[in-house]
Amino acid sequence: MDPSRAREILFEASRLRVPKFRHEPEGDKARHTQQEKVHLLECWAVDAARWRSFLEEARLWMDEAVHRLTLEWQALDNWEENLPEGKKAKDATKEVITEAKRKTNPDLFKGLSDGKHLVSQLSGQIRRIEKDEERVSRIYTFITGGA
Repeated sequence: MDPSRAREILFEASRLRVPKFRHEPEGDKARHTQQEKVHLLECWAVDAARWRSFLEEARLWMDEAVHRLTLEWQALDNWEENLPEGKKAKDATKEVITEAKRKTNPDLFKGLSDGKHLVSQLSGQIRRIEKDEERVSRIYTFITGGA
């Protein structure tokens, strides 16, 4: 899976919302019956499970890509040439080494940075859905009386 597809999944899943049973912002004052509420919650639960599985798969692929890029970053050669004047590799701080490596291979640096950010966003979206699943489960149990 490429990063653009993972981003598509991320943004599509971000539109998943827990059903709302009170007045809608558009002014709809219709009340839902208990059966309608149960149906909406059940549909949402299935959608949530489906989207969470897509997010988990995207995170797995992106995490694997970050792992490969990290290994490439650690094995990067010739970065010492980009150290500041008078600096030696053995005396350089982590920040100085990172900057020298970034100058040596800016595409690798960007790919690694973007990949880590994407993994973080995918993880955040998964956590959001998990929290919503807990809330929906409690609401469902309350509405159905635990049945």
